[in-house]
Formats: sequence, structure tokens, C-alpha cells
Amino acid sequence: MKPDLARFTQWMRFPPDVDMLGRTVRAKGEGTIKQYLYTAGRYAEFLAGRDMSTETTREWIDGLTGNSARSKAHHIEALKALFFAHDMRLGLGKPKFTESLPRVLSEDELTRLIADARERTRSTDIGAYGLERAAWRYVLVMVFFGSGVRKDEGRKLRVEDVVRDGNEGTIHVREGKGGDDRYIAVEGEVVDAVDDWLAIRRIKSPWIFAGRDASKPASRHPIEVGLTQACRYVGIRDFHVHMARHSYATALARGDADAEAIRVQLGHKSVTTTQKYLHLTLSERRGHLPSVVGTTRPKQLKEK
Repeated sequence: MKPDLARFTQWMRFPPDVDMLGRTVRAKGEGTIKQYLYTAGRYAEFLAGRDMSTETTREWIDGLTGNSARSKAHHIEALKALFFAHDMRLGLGKPKFTESLPRVLSEDELTRLIADARERTRSTDIGAYGLERAAWRYVLVMVFFGSGVRKDEGRKLRVEDVVRDGNEGTIHVREGKGGDDRYIAVEGEVVDAVDDWLAIRRIKSPWIFAGRDASKPASRHPIEVGLTQACRYVGIRDFHVHMARHSYATALARGDADAEAIRVQLGHKSVTTTQKYLHLTLSERRGHLPSVVGTTRPKQLKEK
């Protein structure tokens, strides 16, 4: 059988309840679909009209001489899904590799990042547009580092999804990875940052992070740019957006949150995925998330 990418896409978005091995199957997120289709497309090109099989898959994987074991493992995972979508089974195991710990911001880096992003919203010499851009970067920092949402989960947050509950708040993630909803408990300062952003921005939109077309959420690019700029202002050069999620989870671990609590906040299916954030020594577990804003709202935003 030859790979049918349209069929594969449909299978990932609307999978059966169980696969041919009787395991529960969940819908893939758009990011995963894009990655899996990339792998499937390269594999289809390699086949050049030949049928899918374990042998041709092994031949293709072995030919990826410039790829690491981790990269090959990701390709095999995608191709296993491709085979299942075609009612076939790929008899190929994933290569073993050492699981490296995720890069996270230190407590000092996180504190400096938040303090700098907040302080820039107080500038008096950058004009209205400059203040709006500063508020944009600040709310990105607060939401992503303060809740651990994935990139697509964060950019698709609606105004009504962030709710104050006394001195704290809740974020409602709709159709996260696997199509599941979840609620994330956040500090009140995160809600403050969202409220201040909504007050200062010049557009009206149902989305907290609106795109150029206010009826749609922002694309990934402006999210990435805003967070990267905020990090560069305090000398953090090797940033990628998922680092915010890693840093949030590690901050929870430092605060002695157990694996199950972190799993629920992050929306992991299995606590096994969460275990990598519990690598900290006891001497490192000396506090919870830093006080990210304090009790005073940014002056310019508050006056709006």
C-alpha cells in the first residue's frame, strides 16, 4: 500500500477510539500533525511509488546518516502513526538515546525577566505605541511563564478564558493537546497582566492575543518574537517558547509540588512525562514561583 497523506491527516484529526492494538487513540494537535506530515512526506518521496513496509522504512531510517538517534525516534513515531492510519503495523523499534534534561530559566533569570518586562510598561518616553508593545511583551511573559501553556494553547486563549477568583485566577485551556480541555490555577498577577493588556490595546477582539485580523488569534510568529525580545532584554539568548513551559514546571517542582499536581497543570496524559521536571535536588527546592509583580500595577496601564 502506498501512503495517502490526506487519509493520514484525517486519521490524526479524527482518529478511531482505539488503534489496531486496542490502545486508546487521541486526536493530534496541529503542531504534531504538521511534524508527522513532514516525516510522512519525506518517506513518501523516498518510496518513489513503492509500497509501505517495515523493510522500506528501515532502509529510509538507516539512510538518515546526519540525524541523531532522537531525531530518528521521532520519525519512527510519526511513521508508526502513518501505518496505523492505513491499518498496518510498523515492525520497527525506536533507537535508544539519552533523554537530556530540558533547559529552564533559573530563579534569578525568571525574576529578572518578569521585573524587566514589567518595568518597561512604566516607561514615560516611548509613546503610546511603545507602551502597547511593552504591554504585549509583558502579558506574554506572564501568561506563558505563569501558566505553562503550550504555544498553540496560549495563542488561542479567549478573553473569557482568564477568570479572576479572589486573589488568584484560572485559565481555561480549550482543546489542548489531544483535544482535551483543562483548567490551570494561576496567580492573580497573571490575571492583572491580562486585564491591563486588554485595557491598553487599540483593537477589540475575542482573543487575548489577536492577529492582524482581530477575528482570529495571532499566529505563532508574533508570540515567539515578543517572548524572545523580552528575554534578550535581560541577556537570555538561547530562548525558545517551550522553555517557558519547562521553566514553569520546574518552578512548581522547586516549590515541592508533587508529580501529579504538575501533571494536571501541564495537561500531561501520563505522570511519566512529568517526571523529568523532578530532577532538582532537595537543596534547590527552596521556594515556589517568585512573586512576579507585587501589589502595584504598572502605572501607565492602570491609568488606562
